[in-house]
Amino acid sequence: MGDLLNNGFFLSIVAWPGVILACALINMLFHWSFSWSELILDFLAGVVIGVCFYFGTAKDANAASHFFLVFSSGLFGLLHALGVKALEARDVLFGVSAAAIAGSVLLTSALDLATRKVGLRMSVGGGLLSIPTALLKLPFSFCTTAVGLLIFLAGLFTSFVRRETRVGFLGGVPYVEWNSDVADSYWATTIGATFMVWKGTVDNVLKHELYHTRQYVYLHDWLIPFWLLGGLWGLASARISEGSASFSDFSGARGDKEVGNPLERAAYAADAT
Repeated sequence: MGDLLNNGFFLSIVAWPGVILACALINMLFHWSFSWSELILDFLAGVVIGVCFYFGTAKDANAASHFFLVFSSGLFGLLHALGVKALEARDVLFGVSAAAIAGSVLLTSALDLATRKVGLRMSVGGGLLSIPTALLKLPFSFCTTAVGLLIFLAGLFTSFVRRETRVGFLGGVPYVEWNSDVADSYWATTIGATFMVWKGTVDNVLKHELYHTRQYVYLHDWLIPFWLLGGLWGLASARISEGSASFSDFSGARGDKEVGNPLERAAYAADAT
């Protein structure tokens, strides 16, 4: 296996795409939904992650290669880039990273399900479940999560002076309800291991956004670039299927068929059921 992992083609076409696809299927299973279009984007993301892993673990890897290794692998890529001896070998790093990603997706899927059973709003039980969940979600998308935490801090300070802005911690991630007084609509965005409820309250969006937080575990910081690519797919699929397309096809998906952004498709399919 070690020799195979030194083959860039095997690593980027077979090994990492296989890990990403397996994790995506676990995520879909616990969300009780399925999307073949997401799996296509997951495969492509796996190829990119594999390429970055191959060059980032080369003996002569430069700073840029190490950056993209961290961008593609999170904590374990960072430890390798910092020269931690236990993760120096490519095959060891792959085995540890793949096991950690798959294990985290499996455990966070179960913990998120338990969180939703406890309640869709912040509570003592949900908060306690969030502690181990946070430890499993935080290590995988450093760049995007850093942006999310900065926005969360802005929301925290805003909550002191604006009654309708509230902050919380549920499903292992901090969140902000920016305009909780809105009752007839809701809009939210997951940013790494955080999410922002721009309109509405957390109970309306929790299941959907927690699905995305688990996507970040296996897609890492590549989720946003591939989400944007998925938006273009969404516009094209809507145009072909419906004869027209709108921004909602870019940013969302249909719940009843494979139309819209693939990285939103399974989340919307489960919401529809």
